[in-house]
Amino acid sequence: MSDFDENFYYTLYPDLHHLTGRGELLEHYLRHGRREGRQSSVEGYLADLSAEHGPLPKDFRPSLYRDLNPDLASRFTEDWQFIAHYLRHGREEKRPYALDIASDADAFARVAVRDGDPEAADAFAAFLRQHGLVPGSWLLRFDLAQFVQLNADWIGPPPRVRAEGLRLFVEQGIARLAPIHAEAMFDPAFYRAVYPVEDLPDDASLYRHWLCTGIERGFAPNESAHLAALIGETVFPRCFDLAGYRAALPRGAALPRTQVLEHWLDFGFPAGRLDVVSGPDEAAFLGLVGMRELLRQRFALARRAYDEAIARGGPTARRLHGRGEAARALGDLAAAAADYAAAAADPRSSLWSHIHAAECLAATGDLPAACAQVRASSPRWIKDARWREAGLGILGRAFDAACEAARAEYRQGRRAEADALLDEALNRLAADLPLAAPLPVPLPVPSPVPSPVPSPRPTVAILANLDLPQCVHYRVEQRRRQLEHAGWTVRVFPRPGPGLPPGPAHRPRRPLLPPPRLPRHPPQHPLRPRPRPAHLLRRRRPHLRRALLPRPLRQLRGPDLPRGLRRAAVRRAPVPLRPRPVRRGPRLHPGSRRGHAPAPAHGPLPRPAQRPRPAQRPLPRPAGPRPRPPGGARDAVLRLGHQGA
Repeated sequence: MSDFDENFYYTLYPDLHHLTGRGELLEHYLRHGRREGRQSSVEGYLADLSAEHGPLPKDFRPSLYRDLNPDLASRFTEDWQFIAHYLRHGREEKRPYALDIASDADAFARVAVRDGDPEAADAFAAFLRQHGLVPGSWLLRFDLAQFVQLNADWIGPPPRVRAEGLRLFVEQGIARLAPIHAEAMFDPAFYRAVYPVEDLPDDASLYRHWLCTGIERGFAPNESAHLAALIGETVFPRCFDLAGYRAALPRGAALPRTQVLEHWLDFGFPAGRLDVVSGPDEAAFLGLVGMRELLRQRFALARRAYDEAIARGGPTARRLHGRGEAARALGDLAAAAADYAAAAADPRSSLWSHIHAAECLAATGDLPAACAQVRASSPRWIKDARWREAGLGILGRAFDAACEAARAEYRQGRRAEADALLDEALNRLAADLPLAAPLPVPLPVPSPVPSPVPSPRPTVAILANLDLPQCVHYRVEQRRRQLEHAGWTVRVFPRPGPGLPPGPAHRPRRPLLPPPRLPRHPPQHPLRPRPRPAHLLRRRRPHLRRALLPRPLRQLRGPDLPRGLRRAAVRRAPVPLRPRPVRRGPRLHPGSRRGHAPAPAHGPLPRPAQRPRPAQRPLPRPAGPRPRPPGGARDAVLRLGHQGA
C-alpha cells in the first residue's frame, strides 16, 4: 500500500509498540487494522476528525498552537498531533490558536501618539510590514527585561513599556542581530549552513527570515538550541565519533555536525550503529537518547538505549525508571515492576518510581509485594497527596482480594479458614492504613491559666444511644478516637432507651410540655383581612361602648344619664374590655358563617366548648316612677359611683 504511513500508524496506536519495522505494521493493518477501523495515514485520520468535530480554522498553525499552549509541547512532536488535539479537545476547551495582537497594537498606538485609534491593529501590522516583518510567534518570545539586559551596550535609556521595546527592536535591533530572548541568540553562519536559505544576501535578512518563517517551521537560531531540541543538552557530546560516522555518509563532509548527529539519531541508532559512541560520557549520552525515543513514542528503541546505557555505565535511578517506562509501554509489566522497584531503592529516585513500582506489582497480581512497597515508600512520600491516593488504592485492592478469598472459603464450607483470612486482612489493613491515610499530628492543648504544673488533659463527655452498632461505630467510636488523638480525654455515657430508668451518669429527661390550648375561634383564612382594633370598633358599635361603663351606670338608660356624662364616663373608664373580633371576608359557600373558615366536606366543624360566664345579679328596680337623684348631675354620678365602690 502506497498510502500506508508506518510512523503514523505506530505513533497513533500505543498497543502496537511491540511491533517493529514497516513489514510487521503493514501486516497488522492488512490482517486486523482495516477490519477494526484503524487509520493508515494522516490525511484520512484528520479528514475523519474534521467530519466528526467540524472543520479546522483557516488560520490555524500547529507551531503557533504549540507556542500558545506550552503544556502540549512536551506531549506532542508532530504537527498532525497538534491538529488532532485541537479538533478533539482544544476547540471545546477554548484554547487559543491564533495570535492576538490587540494589546500590543493599543500600546503601540499610545507610544505613537495615536491613543484611541480604532485602526490600531492595522497600523501596528503596517509598521511591521514596513520593516519586513509580520505578526507571529516571535511576539510571544519577546521578553522586554531580557531584551534590555542582553542589549544594554547600545540601547541607552531603557524602554519603559513593551511597546517602546518592540519599536526599538524593529527599527534598530534587527540590523544589530539583537536577541529577543536569552535562548534566541541568532547565529547567521549556523543558520545559513544548516537550513536552505542561500538566496538571502545579508545577516539581517536571515534574521528576518527566522523571525517570520524559521520559528514557524521549527528552525533553531544557533547550535545550542538545535542540540537542545535533539538530545536535551546544549553541548555537543564528546563521546560521539563525528569523523567516523561522517565518513560513512555519502555527503557527510559538507554537513554540519548537528546534522550528522541528527542523522545518526534518526537512522544510525535504529540500525545498530553503536560503535561510534565511546568515551567517558557514553552512558549519559545513551540515556539522553533513550529519553528522546520515549518522547517520540518509539519504546522499543528507548528500551534498547537504556539497556546499553545501563550496561556501559551501571544502573541509576533515572536509567532504571526510563527502562521501566519503556517496558511498561510495551506491556512487559513484570520487567517494568522490577526496574521501578530497583529505581525506588535509590535515594535519588523520584516519586513516580515508587508509585509505578507498587502499581505494576499490583497489576501483575503480586499484592503482598505491592503492599510491601507501600510500607517501604510511605516514610518518604507520606506527605504527598499523589502517593497517598496511590497507596490507598493498592491497600484497597489487597483487602478486596483477601475478602474474595474468604468468600471462596465460605462457599466451600471452611468457615474457620475464612474467618482466619478475614481477621488477618483486617489486622493487616489496620496496621497499613496509617501509612497511606495518616491521622493529623496531635496538637498540644494550651492551659487556660499559666502554671508551672502542667494541667490535666481536658475531658469531653459524649452522651449517645448505644443500641445500634453501626451508629456506635460511625458516630461514637470514630469521634472518640479523633478526640483522643488530638489530646482530649473522652468519656462515653450511654443514654437509656424508652421505658428504662435514667442512669446515674446523666440528668433525667425533662417532662413534656402541656398540650397547647386550642384557639377559641377557627384559624383565620390567609386571604381574609385581619380584624380591626377595638378602638375602631367602638366607634361603630354603641352596645360595646355601654360595656365599658362602670357597673352602676350600666343600669341607667335613656334620659336618666345625659349623653355628655356617658361620654365622660367612657373616657374615665378603667382598663377596657377586649371585644370579640369580627372577621370579615367573602362567603365561600352558602352554609358558611361570616368570619369562619369553610365547612369541611364531612360536615361543619364542632364549636369549641366555652367557659360559662359567672351570673351577674341585677340591681332591684323600685316600683313606680324612677326617682331623680337630688342635686346636680355631677353629684348624682359621684354618689352612685361611691355606692358602687
